[in-house]
Amino acid sequence: MDIKKLTTQLKETQQTRHNQESSAASGAKSVSGNKEAASDRVSLESYQFRKNEVLFARSEYDKQSQNSFDKLKAYKTKVNEYEEAKSTPGSDAGNTEIGKKLNNPEVWEAIARKMLDV
Repeated sequence: MDIKKLTTQLKETQQTRHNQESSAASGAKSVSGNKEAASDRVSLESYQFRKNEVLFARSEYDKQSQNSFDKLKAYKTKVNEYEEAKSTPGSDAGNTEIGKKLNNPEVWEAIARKMLDV
């Protein structure tokens, strides 16, 4: 056997082993990829704010701010409803949601307790 043929044969076997290992690894990746695709979990690793804490904090702040703004709008509509009912002489402002709370002694008691606790 010739030495030159021996070295080329060794290189060929190493390349085939490497190809087999890489194909096995890619097969394992595709199986794990299918597992992840089948699950209902949301991955945050691909999002930009995951790597940057400032962007993450800003996004959380925006969520909280939007939630608070939505609550404020709901209370504003309730107050407007009460004010409108109070301004018309024929309607009873006590039947609105805020009117019911203003006339409820339990609400006043809870307010007094909070004032005393502070």
